[in-house]
Amino acid sequence: MISIKGYLENSSLDAWLTNRWQRMEGMDVSDVGYDAFLANGQTSLNLLPQAKVGDKVRVRLINSGASSYFDIQQSSGAFKVVAADGLDVQAVKVKELRMGMAETYDVVVTIPESGAYEFAANNMDGTGGVKITLGQGEVISSPDPKRPNVFAKMEHGEGHGGAHTNMTQQGGDHSMHQMQAAPNVDEMSQHANHQMMKTPKPEADKLDYSMLKSKEPVLYSGELQEFTLELTGDMESYNWSFNNTPLSKADVLKIDRGKVVRFHFKNESMMHHPLHLHGHFFKVISGNGEYNVLKHTVDVPPMGNVTIEFAANEEKAWFFHCHNLYHAKTGMARVVQYSDYEGNPEFAKAKMASNEIMDNDWYVRTDLGFYSSFADLSVRYSNTLHSVEFDATNYFSEYNQVSLDYNYKTSRWLRYFIGLEREHEENSVLVGIKYVTPFNIDTALWINNQGEIQAEAETSFQLTPSIGLDLGVSTQEEWQVTLEYSSSPSWSIGINANQTSGVGVGIAATF
Repeated sequence: MISIKGYLENSSLDAWLTNRWQRMEGMDVSDVGYDAFLANGQTSLNLLPQAKVGDKVRVRLINSGASSYFDIQQSSGAFKVVAADGLDVQAVKVKELRMGMAETYDVVVTIPESGAYEFAANNMDGTGGVKITLGQGEVISSPDPKRPNVFAKMEHGEGHGGAHTNMTQQGGDHSMHQMQAAPNVDEMSQHANHQMMKTPKPEADKLDYSMLKSKEPVLYSGELQEFTLELTGDMESYNWSFNNTPLSKADVLKIDRGKVVRFHFKNESMMHHPLHLHGHFFKVISGNGEYNVLKHTVDVPPMGNVTIEFAANEEKAWFFHCHNLYHAKTGMARVVQYSDYEGNPEFAKAKMASNEIMDNDWYVRTDLGFYSSFADLSVRYSNTLHSVEFDATNYFSEYNQVSLDYNYKTSRWLRYFIGLEREHEENSVLVGIKYVTPFNIDTALWINNQGEIQAEAETSFQLTPSIGLDLGVSTQEEWQVTLEYSSSPSWSIGINANQTSGVGVGIAATF
């Protein structure tokens, strides 16, 4: 739980203020809390018990999880990384590496004098992991899972504590936008010193894409075709997309055979996204020119920017998606289609009829509160772009207040709405906008059928992991303050004060 107390203990109040101003509550580390993590289907794994002291063992690591980033960690030397996504690279030694879903790395380790070598695959969110042992004998224990610091100050264009942070840590974007496209569009090839490119880097703590270099030069030639894809979505509504458009509503990305295709990824979310293109290997533009590493999956860190490019030398249509499978299923995907292919109408028809597409499904959220002075009910029925919201409040000593709104979402921060409201036994029609301002303040501005312009603002602060504060005020001289204690995401007890019914105590539920 992101709280002011957590910021004071782990970072600073300045980080909290900065993140709130940027409408961020800290990094969303993972989507699902799993109860076990497995290697080859086991909660612990022993490989090659016959391995002897001094043997060099090549291990292929494949992240086949649906929604888990793994940190591969050890305490007794270094991994020598020799391949990425199945293709050999110039060997580089690192102490640990992070793997997004669908990424693979080949590492070479040496069996130590003790007879056994242990490393761990720990979930990035620190909730668990699995240990793998090579050989037989005593081991130097590998690191246990460690919770990340989710209270760091976040800046747009920066990575956040990941293995690939250096790609964006300088506030830049290794997409090399300032370079001019040429007939040979490998923009670094004219500047690369081949001998320097082959000079291995010294051992590093964490693997970064800029450390990975292909064994042989990879040169692309042809006209350049570019696409910019913003990675959009949020944890609250759990709708993920590219450019705020889910798969079912999006056109295919048409590419031309013989061209060099470049994708610029701009992550507008607080999640890591492992992006995977079927049928092609692509270069991750990471400062190594013609030796930029070839991969089929690339991690794009929170608020970070990454650029890839590939030769359009296949045919027909290919799937491109976030390999967090929950994100793919709720909309973060596209079809990359060659422009000389008309598509298969029967396949498209079957796809749209499939119940596997969930990016436009409707979901219900209900908030219910019973206090000594009033009762409140809120119901939201929503999908990617649309929501219907019903609110009813019964002030025991005064009156009832009921509203029903239809909202159209144009971005994560902005919605237009039209609604009906009954208050003080008077009915009104409302038209307006709802906007989340910097500092995470939910505002609404509307005009009613009497021509009156009104506004309201609400925000909340999590003081500690269990104690929260909600504030609200409107131009109708209405205000409310709620201090609540919660032991679970679904239930809380609280004290509320408002202009109508005074102070009351009660219980609230969310489901």
